[in-house]
Amino acid sequence: MPSCPYCAKKLEQAVLDRDSFCPYCGNRLPKTGEKSSFIGRKIGGHYVITEKLGEGGMGYVFKARHTMLDKEVAIKVLREDFADNPDAFERFRREAKNTSRLNHSNAVAMYDFGQTDDNLVYIILEYIDGGDIKMILGSDGPFPESRAMPIFGQICDVLEEAHEQGIIHRDLKSENIMLCERTKKRDFVKVLDFGIAKLMNVGGRTTGGTLTQKGVVFGTPQYMCPEQVQGLKMDQRSDIYSLGVIMYEVLAGEVPFNAGNPVDIMVKQVKEKPESFRKFPKLKVSSTLEKIVMKCLEKKPQARFQTARELKEALLMILDTGSLPHFSSGFQTVSEEGPKARKDVISTSSGIKRKKIPVGFKLVNIEGLDSNETAIFKTTPIRIGRHSSNDIVVKQPRVSKMHAEVHIKDNQYILIDKASLNGSYVNGRSIKAEVIENDDLLEFSKSQGLKVRFKVICE
Repeated sequence: MPSCPYCAKKLEQAVLDRDSFCPYCGNRLPKTGEKSSFIGRKIGGHYVITEKLGEGGMGYVFKARHTMLDKEVAIKVLREDFADNPDAFERFRREAKNTSRLNHSNAVAMYDFGQTDDNLVYIILEYIDGGDIKMILGSDGPFPESRAMPIFGQICDVLEEAHEQGIIHRDLKSENIMLCERTKKRDFVKVLDFGIAKLMNVGGRTTGGTLTQKGVVFGTPQYMCPEQVQGLKMDQRSDIYSLGVIMYEVLAGEVPFNAGNPVDIMVKQVKEKPESFRKFPKLKVSSTLEKIVMKCLEKKPQARFQTARELKEALLMILDTGSLPHFSSGFQTVSEEGPKARKDVISTSSGIKRKKIPVGFKLVNIEGLDSNETAIFKTTPIRIGRHSSNDIVVKQPRVSKMHAEVHIKDNQYILIDKASLNGSYVNGRSIKAEVIENDDLLEFSKSQGLKVRFKVICE
């Protein structure tokens, strides 16, 4: 009796003939007689396919070699029966586009995207000589904290980069995270497959379109957040939930929610709480790390860590001190909360003075803004740069794509330079991170850049 190539459940031939998707795991089933071997074929002029690495719902993945550079690559090919499907083609193209936008060592690199004369659509990717977390867990079993923590930190790093670009993954799972060896470093992380990734609404502007409609669910049930299951709006906190599932799986050897069919799994994601690691008597998971994992798995997005950076900082605190400050399920971060509703005494370079409570800020143009002043920003971080995903977008070529950010903490506004090429300046001084005050002069590049006056709005 034939079986599903993904979940190995036995299937009647009538199911294969009638259905496109497995009734147990929801993955697409290959059609009878469907071509899957491209071994020996040359693609993109220089890449010869040498080995099949795997296949998924929309395509195949092959290993190939660049004939002139003698370099190994991975080639992802859209299935033949999807070639004439506009939505499938656009989703495939968007995966290429999103992957090309990420310039991070923990994200798989994309080299090329194209279509052959006979309509074969392909993506040329970095070849990763390693295994995915799901596969490694099958052979090694649950990871000890000492091995798991650096892996979690690296995933946070690449998610932070993606989220800053306005990209949410939406299909983060253990099969999409490869571990390899780089520069003699074991368990170097590579995050794959931004095929259903979506561009977020950043600063009130939509940074890109979406191929999905409201109420339509995409993803892998075991890793889907409650809002994804319900077809609701998703943001970076949705990826935090999926990462929480992966963290649980890495530490326990199994995902927190599973069942015999996708629907039952999705119901559990919405209604059930994950079981404590204490149910696994052989595991040695610290209570502090368990708190972090369970916070990632909160049903309400506002109760999770709000950013990948915040999650990474909590993990680092465990490594540094072995403990965490108390946080409740209603925990909020700088990115979500406004200034604290209390009077503050603030130390500055000119002495100590009492200030009114700031409720927001704006930038008044001196040089570089298209308008005389910006809107009033009441929440932070506010990102400034040339890239369209920033909250304040400027066109000056000497301003970096991701130049700087303004944060608020303890009623103080802080300007943070994001390793820009031409620097950030406060009142003429080059800075990396600086408390800024009302009427300070901010410059992003000293020449042909952005020059503004910082104005605090107080109540």
